[in-house]
Amino acid sequence: MMRFNHTKWPWIAALVISTSLLGACSDDDDDEDDDTGEIAAFTLGVSDAPVDDANKVVITIDTVTLRREGADDLVFETFNNSDEGITDAETIQIDLLEFQGGSQFIIIEGEDVPEGSYSDMLLEILDEDVALSYVEETDGAIKSIKVPSDELKLGGFEVSADAPQNFTIEFNLRKSMTYKPGPDEYNLKPRGVSLANNADTGTLMGTIDLDTLLADPMCADSGHIVYLYAGSGLDASLLSDEFDPDVANNGAPEGAIAPFASTGIMMDEDSGNYVYELGFVPAGTHTLAYACDAGEAGDDPELYDGITVPMPANNVTEVTVTAGADTVQDFPLAMDTLTLGISDAPVDDVDEVVITIDVITLKQEGNDDQVFDCFTVDAEEGDTDDESCDASTEEGKVAKDTITLNLLDYTGGEQFILLEDEEVAPGDYNDVWLDVIDEDTDFSYVNEQLPEGDDPQDESFIKELKLPSGTLKLGGFSLGDTGSNLTIDFNLRKSMTYNPGPDRYILKPRGVSLVDNAGTGTISGMVGDTLMTSAECAADGAISVAYLYAGSPEGTLGDEYDPEMNPDVTAVEPFASVATDETGAFNFGFVPVGTHTLTLHCGTTEDDPDSFEGLAIPTPTDATVAVTVAEDTETSCDLSVDDACAPVGAATSIE
Repeated sequence: MMRFNHTKWPWIAALVISTSLLGACSDDDDDEDDDTGEIAAFTLGVSDAPVDDANKVVITIDTVTLRREGADDLVFETFNNSDEGITDAETIQIDLLEFQGGSQFIIIEGEDVPEGSYSDMLLEILDEDVALSYVEETDGAIKSIKVPSDELKLGGFEVSADAPQNFTIEFNLRKSMTYKPGPDEYNLKPRGVSLANNADTGTLMGTIDLDTLLADPMCADSGHIVYLYAGSGLDASLLSDEFDPDVANNGAPEGAIAPFASTGIMMDEDSGNYVYELGFVPAGTHTLAYACDAGEAGDDPELYDGITVPMPANNVTEVTVTAGADTVQDFPLAMDTLTLGISDAPVDDVDEVVITIDVITLKQEGNDDQVFDCFTVDAEEGDTDDESCDASTEEGKVAKDTITLNLLDYTGGEQFILLEDEEVAPGDYNDVWLDVIDEDTDFSYVNEQLPEGDDPQDESFIKELKLPSGTLKLGGFSLGDTGSNLTIDFNLRKSMTYNPGPDRYILKPRGVSLVDNAGTGTISGMVGDTLMTSAECAADGAISVAYLYAGSPEGTLGDEYDPEMNPDVTAVEPFASVATDETGAFNFGFVPVGTHTLTLHCGTTEDDPDSFEGLAIPTPTDATVAVTVAEDTETSCDLSVDDACAPVGAATSIE
């Protein structure tokens, strides 16, 4: 039964249900009754997110009050649930732990209420009487429940006559229920109790592979909790366990992000698997994390406990909840695999470009950095694992804390594998950092001229190599469900310059790119007899360079230059360039799929990667072809013959 302006028990505590998650608030400045005269069918249920330390949490509801500005309160003092055979009950008693996740117990069913904005809902609970509202602890002890305040106003909600209005009072007992040892009773606070419009919510659920989680030495065998945080793009280092911001000295660090919901895991008796479920979650994208080290003490709802979230590391992800649907996210998160290689486009004026890689760091927003500081390489005679690395389990391999390689050994689609099938967290990565040990010729250097035969190396040709910051920042990538094969592609004709002052070479990030091998192919080519014997290419001291331009560019084709250093230059910058060998052969590796422009310049002027020389490209003037690159395919071109580009087979395989 519903009536108006009811005050039945002056000693009854009133618990008002927060509706902040609905995104619908009344206008404080509008005192007019916005009742349109339309009537809606109103249904109200009760649900709960479970706790670990109680067998029962029983409450007895006396009345439900809907409050509107400028209108009488609507007071429900009897309750109906046709499924349970309840009709016009004066009070209703519910064990919240029996209605978890997406399940609920109906207390008001299909009642007529006016359409419009409501400023509050008050839930009156009969408390401080163990016969009415109580907690049964896991040892069987019965403790009374107290609602501390007489009346709390925590927001409003909208009722529309366009469709039946189904709402749920969601109790998150991990937030709202605390034990007070002095009076030996439980307090049930409005924090963590919310009102959800079922039409705007979905259910979040998943299966927990407990055996895999417990294999992590950081995981305890109890105290596993799933935390849900409002919104996306959150800093994972700030994700916190439950705490009450309104409690003084709660111990939470500055900037800590408290969850808006959390739940423990439970055994599904039907499947035999551990599962979790969060019901009546607002539609939208949120952040979900797992913690496996809360221990037997669990998570105090008022005080910060310092529980590590996420644990295991990287078990945090963004989830999109759709209204009226189930969203499934299992834990631990499935790991994807990453293979990362390194390759180069050759230069013509040095014989070796040697770098020593110290650390590779993958940066993912919302997750800890994934750092690789040990590498598995082929074992040479007498090689052993470095003490700072875990021993390699692969036959013929050793683990090393650095990798040293000559970039010029891996050109034209060939590559050296730095990481092979490494397990990494799925998702989007915003950067890859490559740390190189530079400014020391014992580790990284340029050799301008190798000795002939058995002659000793002339040390004057060994030049120091410097990176401006010691780190190359390569940009981001996405790791799909099937993993990724990536290549760090050095185009040394863009990235490496000689600095005569300190007599050393500078390796800049420009011209060094991170390439997803999917969607790329290779180009192998020949200058061809006609061009090789032309006056320009056959001249004494002539340098022959093949230039590749993305697509079909309009305007003047430019030589290599740094746009930041040449802001007034409008010539089209090449995508890549390579020097031809003495036979006129050249190769481009990891070229994006599509049709591009391939051309040639023969002349005696060297192409500085920083400065614009204004070389006439093409030279000879007829040395230009269109080349179509197909995925994982090698395309061969003869620049002396029109339309002489054709696929010849699979692209060079990974070394």
